[in-house]
Amino acid sequence: MSDANWDHIFPELRFLMGKPDSFRLAFLDRDYWVPYPLAETHIQHLKHFATMPRNDRMPGGLIYGPSNNGKSSLITEFTRQCNGVDREGNGRGTLLYAKMLAPPQADEGRLYLEILKIFSASIGRSTSSKELQKAADFHISGSGIQLLFIDEFQHLIAGSSMQHRICMHAIKNLATKHKLSIVGCGIGTAYNAILSDDQIANRFFPMELPAWKYGDDFKVLLTRIEQRLPLKRLSNLSQGALAKLIHSRTTGLIGEVVELCRTAAKFAITESKSECIRQQEIDGCGYLGPDQRRNRFLGQ
Repeated sequence: MSDANWDHIFPELRFLMGKPDSFRLAFLDRDYWVPYPLAETHIQHLKHFATMPRNDRMPGGLIYGPSNNGKSSLITEFTRQCNGVDREGNGRGTLLYAKMLAPPQADEGRLYLEILKIFSASIGRSTSSKELQKAADFHISGSGIQLLFIDEFQHLIAGSSMQHRICMHAIKNLATKHKLSIVGCGIGTAYNAILSDDQIANRFFPMELPAWKYGDDFKVLLTRIEQRLPLKRLSNLSQGALAKLIHSRTTGLIGEVVELCRTAAKFAITESKSECIRQQEIDGCGYLGPDQRRNRFLGQ
C-alpha cells in the first residue's frame, strides 16, 4: 500500500503504516497536542504574562473548565512553545516556569509548603507559617521563576472565609513581591476562589475551556484527531452520525474524545481488524464515557 492511500494521516506520521501493529499501538498511547483556536488564544495570553516587563502589579489568569477538557495539555503545550524565549520574547535565554498544587483547603502555611516542594526544600514539621513564608520568598527570589501555575485552584474555596482571604492575599503578595504572573487552573468552581475580593479578581484574566458544542468546530477537531491515528483506512470521524455519536458518548470533553478515539483505534487494529473507526468499534472497544461511568458507580 503506497503513501497515496494514507492521505487521511499527517505526512510525518505515514511512516507508521509500515511498522508492526505493536509499534502503532504504542504510538497510540502517546500524549499529543490538538491545536484549536480557543486554546491557541489562551496560549498567547500566557506568553504575554510570561514575557512582558516585570512590574509591581503583574497580571495573571485563571484557566477553568470541566474536568478532562485540556487544561493540563494547554499548559504543557505553552511550556513547549516557550522554551528558549526570554522575558522580552526575543529568543535568548530560557523562561522558567513552575507548577504547584493548591493545598487541599485554604491554608497559608500549606500554601507555602506546596511552593517549597517545587524546590525540594527540607522543612521541619513544626515550622510556623511566618518561617515558611520566609523560606518560600528566599527560594522564589533566587529562582528566576516568572510564571507560577497553581493547579486545583478550586481547593482554595474550602475552609473558613478567613482562611480563604488570608490565602488569597498571600498569593497576591507573592505576585507583587516577586513580580510573578500567577495562573490558577481548575474546574468551573475555581472561579469562585477569586470572587471574594475585587482587587484579586482584577488580576486574574478569565481563560475558560468550556465543553465542546456539537457543530462545525467539533467536526474540525475530530478531523485533526483522525489525522494522528495510525489507521490504514479513512474513518471519516467528522461525518454525520459518527460525529454525533462521539459527541454524545464524550459529552464534548476533549480529553474524553481523544481517549475514545484512541481506544476505538486500538480495537480496529487488534480486534475488528477494520483499520478504521465505525460505530461497531466505538460500541465494542470498552470505552465508558463520563455519564456511563457515573451510572456504573451508581449501579444504574
